[in-house]
Amino acid sequence: MAHLAEGLNREGVEVIVYANGESTVKTELRSIYPRSEWPIKVAENALLREVNHESWAVHGDGACCDITHMQSAQAVTLSRFVKQPVVLTLHGPHNPHLSELFAFYPDVHYVCISDAQCKLETMPKMRIIHHGIDVTQYRLVEEKQQYLSFIGRISPIREFDPAANPRKPRKAAPGYELRNWVWANHGHSFFQSVRAATSSTICCNLSRRRS
Repeated sequence: MAHLAEGLNREGVEVIVYANGESTVKTELRSIYPRSEWPIKVAENALLREVNHESWAVHGDGACCDITHMQSAQAVTLSRFVKQPVVLTLHGPHNPHLSELFAFYPDVHYVCISDAQCKLETMPKMRIIHHGIDVTQYRLVEEKQQYLSFIGRISPIREFDPAANPRKPRKAAPGYELRNWVWANHGHSFFQSVRAATSSTICCNLSRRRS
């Protein structure tokens, strides 16, 4: 989201990001919670805070914005209360319960992040927009280095389970080091099991999400 907001801003679009106060996004930022809660400890409590933040954002957004872009499924229910177009980016695997919810909001514009994801949905207003990467934030290494890397959020849905089982640790090819870069853990117990399985090689970067 930070890349999208900053990219639009560079193109002359006025962007307001509603996030926690620790966000470093380089656009106008509005928040009611000064700090992030990550990793999430109690899902129900986090959901209450999220819904509270979303309703506050949509209420303020409706008076000043031409388009509202939402990032969480439950926020789509708030589209009833705004007149401007609403866009919702779909995250995660197909969930029939969410599809049932989305069917109540045919006027919302849904963004799929892959062709496979889009084929599983039936909403009338959908399009595919793949995640972009700002290549200027990465350093090009001309020569191959001797390690394998897992880049992403370690969680069961990422099918990292074999490495999380200490009895069947995933091993790198001979002569290679296995490095796992973690965007954010799925849960403390799951992460601990991953760490136990790869304790000699794991390189963890528990980054706080920007927005």
